Amino acid sequence: MAVVSSGQRDRRAALREQTATQHRRVDKSLREDAYFNSRPAYARYVAASFTARARLEAGLAEADVIPTSAYLLAPALALDLAALGHETPPMPPPAPPFTPAAAWGTLYVLQGASMGALHLRRCAAELGCAEGSGASHLALQASRAGNWANFLRLLNGQVFTHEEEAACLAAAAAAFTCFEKSFAANV
Repeated sequence: MAVVSSGQRDRRAALREQTATQHRRVDKSLREDAYFNSRPAYARYVAASFTARARLEAGLAEADVIPTSAYLLAPALALDLAALGHETPPMPPPAPPFTPAAAWGTLYVLQGASMGALHLRRCAAELGCAEGSGASHLALQASRAGNWANFLRLLNGQVFTHEEEAACLAAAAAAFTCFEKSFAANV
């Protein structure tokens, strides 16, 4: 692993390595399931994203490691579904409350999605979806992309035991699994 400072691992590199296969599968699903080829398919993407995010965000709120305003997206997803003429799926059962270390692993996935939102926002625009008309969540995520470097500094600054480090990595993998299952259910 890369070194951040005197013996501290680059946690981002470890998380990226741990979740690389899942990340590729999620990206592949976005392409192959053609979520951005039509408005109905896009609405399925928004519904799947809502289901996954709402579950994870509920568990994160309890951990309280960063302000909810830095990651909360489920309300914007619900508004986008309404703008697209679709009902919001029922609230999924929340993830069990996260330990602080697990919260950081989950946040790595959710915060990293802001980087992908820069591209997805353009794809949604090609469907006529923009902020206020079905893509408010992507506008919000894209506006947070500039916070990625600061988030990584905070993530790498956490002091974890070996067990907490493992919990952080496992939580990131579990977050990707949550999205994979949600996308698979909304094809």
